[in-house]
Amino acid sequence: MFDEQITPEVLCKAIAYQLGYPEAATRDLAMRLLNMFSDDGTVLDNSFDPIDRGDNDIYALEDAGLLTNASDEETIYDGRTWRIQRWKMNKPNILKYAKRSKEKPFLEAIPDNVYANGDIPDDAWRHDEPEEQAPAENKQTSYQAR
Repeated sequence: MFDEQITPEVLCKAIAYQLGYPEAATRDLAMRLLNMFSDDGTVLDNSFDPIDRGDNDIYALEDAGLLTNASDEETIYDGRTWRIQRWKMNKPNILKYAKRSKEKPFLEAIPDNVYANGDIPDDAWRHDEPEEQAPAENKQTSYQAR
């Protein structure tokens, strides 16, 4: 049976669908990811450079369900524990979202007024100014020195 591969086009479509970006804007990110991840779809966490961390791309893709994060602990020769963080492409989700990309992007499918059904009363949205209270004069509290 033919196993579908994650190509730059497939990854672009999945990212665009899940994050609501135009596909053209996702090409560089998709190429960076495909260059970093191994054939089995994993990469060590410390392989990411500050640019990837600074843009929060990796965390946005995790939140979107396109990447997963896992850690393992290994005992090294001197008895200390070494923690290994790795990222893995969520291949089933990437393929699923790429196929859905012909539909409206996920973020565009959310209605403008999520609370249109009236579950939240109108007064919940009001922000009244707190009433000013006059300061208590010469009122001694238990923590003040006597």
